[in-house]
Amino acid sequence: MIPYSNMNELAAGNQFELSVVMPCLNERETVGVCVCKSLASLRKTGILGEVIHIAPRGTVTKDLTQ
Repeated sequence: MIPYSNMNELAAGNQFELSVVMPCLNERETVGVCVCKSLASLRKTGILGEVIHIAPRGTVTKDLTQ
């Protein structure tokens, strides 16, 4: 795992994309907060990426950053 303090440095020098995968079982109340915080962190560090949350029965939803 890359320490958070090094993410800006890493993002500035290299073009890469990051996928954050969140398994979500019975998380209806908190999944929105978790996805929003993950997307905000990606934007803050300037990293292109996506947040994928996987619900029961294999349902997959993606939230993409630009």
